[in-house]
Amino acid sequence: MNPKYLEILNKVDVKKTAMYVGGALLLIALFLVVRKMIRKAKEEAAVDELMDKYEEASGVEPLTYPEVEYSTMADSIYTHLHASVLSLNGGFTGVNQKGVYDVMSRMKKDVDVYKLISVYGVREYKKPGYFYISGRPSAGLPATLLDVMTRGEIKEINEILKENGLTYQFS
Repeated sequence: MNPKYLEILNKVDVKKTAMYVGGALLLIALFLVVRKMIRKAKEEAAVDELMDKYEEASGVEPLTYPEVEYSTMADSIYTHLHASVLSLNGGFTGVNQKGVYDVMSRMKKDVDVYKLISVYGVREYKKPGYFYISGRPSAGLPATLLDVMTRGEIKEINEILKENGLTYQFS
């Protein structure tokens, strides 16, 4: 080894360096935990807000389907959002867009969308097609759709809802 490098290495205080590196790693870990808690609180607040809208709308107009059907539709959307990349129905990113569109085409009233969102709740998900390190480990349906699907796919969902006479739009 070069004598200059050995001289530099001998001058390094290992304990002090370890303390600085450990402190930096601790701060990064703390930052990630706080960020996760904030995101979870925001998602829960967004779902609560939609629940309030649902309760307002449900007092005015009845649901189109039985409540059990919304649970089935929410599970179906979750499955379509996590379709295998190798699936014949899945898109390049591993999302079965056609399946999501089919579920959204069943929405006949705004109250149906609010009910679907409330039944979907906050679920864990993994962005398909990517190595997932950070981001949203759990989210409600609107945030998940916006995060997982492309702008064009969201536009298609909004057009389906608009064609059915709904005012709710994912944005």
